[in-house]
Amino acid sequence: MLRRVKNGNLHALWRWGAGATRGSSPGPATLVRHAATSTVSDGPSFDRDVLRTSVAIVGGGPTGVTLSLLLSSFGVPNVVVERKTRLTDHPQAHFINTRTMEVFRQLGGLADGVRRKSPPLREWSNFRYCESVLGHTFGEIDHFEDYAAGPNASLSPSEVVHLSQNRLLPMMMRELEASPHSRFLAGREFVSLEQVEGGVRLGTS
Repeated sequence: MLRRVKNGNLHALWRWGAGATRGSSPGPATLVRHAATSTVSDGPSFDRDVLRTSVAIVGGGPTGVTLSLLLSSFGVPNVVVERKTRLTDHPQAHFINTRTMEVFRQLGGLADGVRRKSPPLREWSNFRYCESVLGHTFGEIDHFEDYAAGPNASLSPSEVVHLSQNRLLPMMMRELEASPHSRFLAGREFVSLEQVEGGVRLGTS
């Protein structure tokens, strides 16, 4: 599982990937924490300021975590860098389309978990337009009437779902914890990018 450590003024979540041990072969991406004396390390370490990996992903939202999970499923070591130190409490995005659910089907039990937590389509497909919560209603329409009854329903084994981001991300993070090649760093903000011999160097603060 993810382990919380403190490195100077940095609170980060680290996870060791499979084969990511001290002395392992470095990947093409190097992450450096700024405002600190950097020393070169051949693998992730709790007491070093340089981390080498194959792929560095900036942003630990649904898109970044999905990319991390997909890379891990192909055995590609990767690190997700996220400036926030905690998951959001706000709903934010809530509509998950068919193609996204098709991608989630490739990520262990994520698609099934999302579907179980989502209300049936009939409970949220009807939209009402009104001047206020208790005011005059101008009209209402089922935006998914054609989707549910038309030919589109048979084009994919997946379907659209309604699940807010503050409920989705914890599920995705559990999948990330179980991914052998993914690591997540919280409290790190991307500040620079530099092309170096054999790869790139990302600076974080």
